[in-house]
Amino acid sequence: MSIMFTYLHTETRMGGFVRYSLLLIETNPQTTSLAHSFNSDDYRVAQVFSDAEAEMWLAANVPDVVVVNLLQGGDIPPAIRDVPAAKEFSVPWVAVSTDGNDIPGCTVCTPDDLPEAVYDAAKNNGLLRAGPFALDVSRQSLWAQGETHHLTPKLTALMQLLLENIGQIVYRKEIMTHVWNTDYMGDTRTLDVHIRWLREIIEVNPSRPKYLLTVRGAGYRLIDTSAKSS
Repeated sequence: MSIMFTYLHTETRMGGFVRYSLLLIETNPQTTSLAHSFNSDDYRVAQVFSDAEAEMWLAANVPDVVVVNLLQGGDIPPAIRDVPAAKEFSVPWVAVSTDGNDIPGCTVCTPDDLPEAVYDAAKNNGLLRAGPFALDVSRQSLWAQGETHHLTPKLTALMQLLLENIGQIVYRKEIMTHVWNTDYMGDTRTLDVHIRWLREIIEVNPSRPKYLLTVRGAGYRLIDTSAKSS
């Protein structure tokens, strides 16, 4: 059985960035949907309607925030909270409820307070993301190709620089200065090796990259192949 996910507001910003990625779990089909709370291009929302769909989505994606609609009561099943990627990247949870009860490890808010609660949670999450990638700089963890990769400090700094300049050429000299703290360009083989290592992590076929491209005579460009042209 295939599961369909509804994506709302998938416009991209700033050369491919979706500002915040959310998973919205609608636990009861009889409950008013919360999708209307995210009616701007600040968010990309994946909307699911069962615990099984949520668990499947979280097994393949790392959102900035998970929002759970508990307006008809209920709780968040441990199986969803314990999905490895969500725990690894400390994804924050926001539960929407009006019963006033606390939920451990979760921000609880009313529908009226939801936009502010989600914005605060996403802003403080600290993930850098573009396309299928999410980087937690402090933990040196990268989500790519459907799994978590623990990076070296140099690979983390390199991926951070590329993500912060998504869609733009990052020149070799700029990389050497930012990552290796040197402007010496006499021998950049270590950069070539790190680019190869990074491609082995993020590309399906590292020898024919579609994300991390070489700009001959200049440097490299990380592109978001999911970005829509305007």
